[in-house]
Amino acid sequence: MIELFEGISITDLDVDLTQPPQEKTDFRRLYLKLSRVPPPEWVKIFEQERRFPSRPIWRNAWIVCPYIVNDCVPEELEQFGLNHLKGDVANTNKKFLESSARSDAENLRQLDDKEATRKRLMELRGKLKFD
Repeated sequence: MIELFEGISITDLDVDLTQPPQEKTDFRRLYLKLSRVPPPEWVKIFEQERRFPSRPIWRNAWIVCPYIVNDCVPEELEQFGLNHLKGDVANTNKKFLESSARSDAENLRQLDDKEATRKRLMELRGKLKFD
C-alpha cells in the first residue's frame, strides 16, 4: 500500500536542549524541532543536501530525531540560518517525494511483471496433462 508523504517542516526551537559552547565562541548547538520523525531515506537526502557548503555563511546541521541540530551563533539563526534550513528541508521533501515516486513505479513494474509471469504459468498449467 502506498502511503501519502506529508512534508516535514521545522516547527520550533527547543530552548531546553540548547547547549552552551564547547569552546570560547558564541556558537551554540541549537535543536530545531521537526514536525515529525523523518524516515531514514529522508535523513540521507537531508545529509546530502547539507554535505557541502552552498552559501557564503554556512553552518553544520544534522538530524537527531526529531530535531535538526545546528551549530551556530543564535542570532545567525534569526538573520538567515532558519531560512536556509527551511530551504534545505523543502528541497529534501521534494527529492524524497521524487525518489519515492521512482521507487513506487519500480515496485509497481515488478508487481506487474510478477503477475504477468504468474498468469503465463497458470495458462501453461491449464494446458499440461498430468494423467
